[in-house]
Formats: sequence, C-alpha cells, structure tokens
Amino acid sequence: MKILAVFVVTFMSFQVFSTIPKFACTTKFMNYVRDGKGEKHEIVMTLKKYTPVEVIKRDEKWVHVKTYQGSGWIHSSLISEEIRCMQILEPADAPCSARREKRNAPFYYLEPFKVLEVDIGCNKVSDQWGNEIWVSNQKVWPEEGLSVGIKI
Repeated sequence: MKILAVFVVTFMSFQVFSTIPKFACTTKFMNYVRDGKGEKHEIVMTLKKYTPVEVIKRDEKWVHVKTYQGSGWIHSSLISEEIRCMQILEPADAPCSARREKRNAPFYYLEPFKVLEVDIGCNKVSDQWGNEIWVSNQKVWPEEGLSVGIKI
C-alpha cells in the first residue's frame, strides 16, 4: 500500500509540475528561429541575446520554442535554462523610478535583458553588451519568476 501511495503522489506531482512553463534565454548575439528542425528550414525570426523563450518541446539538438511574437525551432546550443531573462513591453515605463538611475540609451519595445537581481517592482538587469541598470518588472515578458519571492 505504501508503494502505491508513493507512486500516486509522485505521479500527481509530476503532472502538476509538468504544466508549469519552462523558460530559457538565447545566449548568442544572433539567434535564428526556424520553421522546422534543421538548418535547411527557413528562418522565421532572429532573436537578440537574452531573448526569453518558452520551451515547448525538445527533440535531439533542436528545441521548439515560443517567443512573445511567435514560435519555431532553435538549435539547443543557442539557449540556456540556467539564466533568467526578460523583455520590455512598455519602453516608456521601463526605467525603475525607485532607483532613479539614468540610462544613456533609450529603451526599445521587446528589448531583451539578463536578470541579475530581483527587488520590489524592479529588476537589476544586464543588456547584451554587459551594461547594468535597474528596470521596472511590471510590464515585461515573461512575467514568471521576475518578482520578489521567486528565487532566480
């Protein structure tokens, strides 16, 4: 009876956790997303470094991903699940007013960042060139794991 109970609890836990989206980040400056597995397939979009992607399915060396703007296949060497990243949805609301930091360049729609630290209402991030700044975490994609209380 104990073995059956452990199996049922383990199976139910797997079912619950398997529905949680798994996110990864692109790791190169130019990352091609294709309409199928393999380099012979057409490029449907190019992603900048630190663009978040939701992992839908893994198949050998290729990963089916969903981005904020669409979906496709990307080579597994171009993404990492070890880092957290985010994209800015509202550039005008991107600066973190609580930190009063200035950025020399403007923020852009869907600009990707690597998340370094999470605080109330703000994230310390790094752009693809290594510049660090605090930005709002209120209007970003993905929302999962980018607020206080979630360990990154």
